[in-house]
Amino acid sequence: MSYHVVVTRDGDGWMADVPALQGTHTWAKTLRALDRNVREVTGLVEDLPRSAEASLDLDVEYRTGDPGLDARSSELRTKRKEMERHAAEVASETRELAGHLAGQLAGQLPVSDTAILLGVSKGRITQLQVPRPRATHEDSPDTQRQRASS
Repeated sequence: MSYHVVVTRDGDGWMADVPALQGTHTWAKTLRALDRNVREVTGLVEDLPRSAEASLDLDVEYRTGDPGLDARSSELRTKRKEMERHAAEVASETRELAGHLAGQLAGQLPVSDTAILLGVSKGRITQLQVPRPRATHEDSPDTQRQRASS
């Protein structure tokens, strides 16, 4: 469940209120401390296990006293979240394609070329293309054949 939290500058600290949970509010000197406090008080009101506090989905609205600053910082946080989501998608697709290239063109395409094709470093390609386990002297010929065919 997502909790909307209204955070307001209060003197030399910050006040937080969770409107959906009547009477749920807290105060702290810093936003980092306030986040911990909000999670704790929300967990107490909702009777959640302590371990659930860290994973609470908080939708925070900041009110610094300057509406222009509040709007601009909100826009930037939204853009940053979108960029992070997009970066995770790109990383996943890169990993998938690197694996595909390693399987389809094994030995035909140098790591440096694969890196240029995918727009990443050679080191990253090496990390993404996990090699198959090599046969050891303890492996039976059947095990070696099974690995080679997989």
